Amino acid sequence: MTGKNTSPSYLSADTPVSIPDNNPAGAATAIIVPDNKPVLKVKVTLNLTHTFDGDLVLTLIPPVGAPITLSNKRGSSGH
Repeated sequence: MTGKNTSPSYLSADTPVSIPDNNPAGAATAIIVPDNKPVLKVKVTLNLTHTFDGDLVLTLIPPVGAPITLSNKRGSSGH
């Protein structure tokens, strides 16, 4: 046993984040990952409150590579 955390967990430092209305730039929060290791798996957990979930697009932006869409206008009022 190495004693190293092989499944670390990282949290956003600036939560909660307000979601602006009618703003294409949207909202963003950064998650700093101090490790320099290959990423084998990413699990995203998000809790949000919004009056119309169908307005939201959730995107993971890695430091290198293309953005990854997690959810694109799914749901509707109160889902």
